[in-house]
Amino acid sequence: MEKNNLPDIDQILKLLPHRYPFVLIDKITSMGPGFKITGVKNITYNEWYFQGLPPSLRIVPALILCEAVAQLGSLLVFQEEESQGKLIYFTGIESVRFRKPVRAGDSLQLSGEIVRRKGRVGRFKVEGKVEDRIVLEGVMRFAIEQGNGVPE
Repeated sequence: MEKNNLPDIDQILKLLPHRYPFVLIDKITSMGPGFKITGVKNITYNEWYFQGLPPSLRIVPALILCEAVAQLGSLLVFQEEESQGKLIYFTGIESVRFRKPVRAGDSLQLSGEIVRRKGRVGRFKVEGKVEDRIVLEGVMRFAIEQGNGVPE
């Protein structure tokens, strides 16, 4: 997909049912053939999950990292015509590993690829990097359900 056709933040908000503070994708950087996608989540000191933590413990929780790649995967699935207007659920984590901590000030580069899709369920291979160092990798599962979870 050409760079000009990539969803901007307004289009991301139209596709995802999430709203502040739970929108965890700031930008889509590429979507290609073979169901591949890359995006960015910029981690700032002001993130809601850092509130009340001392500076030495300002590490992004693993579950937040999983949700970020799940949202990235949802955006990829929404590119299919038959998936638009439906809900995409993150249904499982398979072999996800967290290699390095992600901290305030990091720019998390996320990538994913649908590796299996059968009917309304599938698997999504994910990877996250900070400064070309892998911070997370693994496989996650998703399901597509009827319904419109996107707020007006």
